[in-house]
Formats: sequence, structure tokens, C-alpha cells
Amino acid sequence: CCLTGEAGKLDSPALHRTCSPRPPATMEYLIGIQGPDYVLVASDRVAASNIVQMKDDHDKMFKMSEKILLLCVGEAGDTVQFAEYIQKNVQLYKMRNGYELSPTAAANFTRRNLADYLRSR
Repeated sequence: CCLTGEAGKLDSPALHRTCSPRPPATMEYLIGIQGPDYVLVASDRVAASNIVQMKDDHDKMFKMSEKILLLCVGEAGDTVQFAEYIQKNVQLYKMRNGYELSPTAAANFTRRNLADYLRSR
């Protein structure tokens, strides 16, 4: 909301309050909260491009393993492809080595793959 009117005169009859209606849901949100023995994550389910809301049931959470959850935001197709790529590599690691990646190792793997991709562009 915005207040408009003469400066310094809040009781002025020329004071107008203008409130725009709720903006379209074009922003995408992810949130994570870490506690002493838990992690709470949440995301919206909107898939948008510019001001156009394309989907309102887009899942942004991807289960990598029993202890690892990846949340992605961005272009819908790109995020799904990237998350599935990371997911399959985490599963491949478990099959080859007999144990799961730690969350720190999975984060390092994800960060490295994203950095390599950005450098190759």
C-alpha cells in the first residue's frame, strides 16, 4: 500500500491510500529451517515465466536418498532435468559403493556439477 498526499499533513483531506490488489503469484519460494535434530523445508507449487503462471501444482522437492532432499527453483524443465540428473548420480553412487552419500558430499557434488555447467557455457 502507498500513502500519497501533502508532506507533513497526515490528516489532510487530500491524503489518499492506494492499495493494489494482490500481485499475481509469479515469484517462487523455498524455505528451510534447521533445528537441533530436524530440518523443516517448504516450497510453493507455482511454475511461472515472467508474469504468466503456467502451473499451480509443480513439485519442487526431489528425494535424493533417505536423508537428502533437494529443492529446486527456476525454469521448470531445467530444474526437473537437473534434479533428476543429481538424483540418478546419488543412486548410482550408492549402488557402486554400497552406502549413501552424506548430505555434505551430495551438496559438494551438486555444487560442482552446477559450476562445471556454468563454466562450460
